[in-house]
Amino acid sequence: MNQAVKGRDFFRTLYYLPSVIPVVAVARIWMIFLDTNNGLLNGILSLFRPGTAIRWLSDYALPACTAISVWGGLGAGMVIFLAGLQSIPQELEEAALIDGANKLRVFRHVTIPLMTPIIFFQLVMALINSLQTFALPMIVYGGGAMHGAVAREVYLYVINTYRHIFAFQRFGYGTALLWLMSIVIMGLTAIVFRTARYWVYYEAEARGGAA
Repeated sequence: MNQAVKGRDFFRTLYYLPSVIPVVAVARIWMIFLDTNNGLLNGILSLFRPGTAIRWLSDYALPACTAISVWGGLGAGMVIFLAGLQSIPQELEEAALIDGANKLRVFRHVTIPLMTPIIFFQLVMALINSLQTFALPMIVYGGGAMHGAVAREVYLYVINTYRHIFAFQRFGYGTALLWLMSIVIMGLTAIVFRTARYWVYYEAEARGGAA
């Protein structure tokens, strides 16, 4: 995505496209794709093994949900990482190459350290978003129904909270669960921030310290 290759803009668009598709549409697309009887994936596998009818959405609920989430969120992360790569001064990489470093060493000692602020930001956002995952598993495995059964593998914390509040009318208990989740998110985020000083490199701070 950051190299001068033919069709680069096309592939950038292709990778980013899932990020602009609504989550309901993403869920429906993958439900059709992974359908046991008429799904495209089983259809392709049937070309090599006739009669294939793997129940992807039931027998592999967690891996399927994870794959759908990664596919849907890949584009936004790509844009942020691409912006970070393009902000790296080209002269630093060229200087390392002139000093005799190969591309692997340049990536290890120049690219990754300068990308650590981006990695840190993505880590924090991914941590918060993962703990708040709700819509996708609810649509795919619960049918979006308030009282519908959700596959146990993807019966996530927020889904449990939602059912206690809206299905069982336990408003006080559900609110307590939300507060608990907020405290856990803040605690984990604080831990990540505390560890940042050991591995996140800020070029401006380094220059200030050197001065």
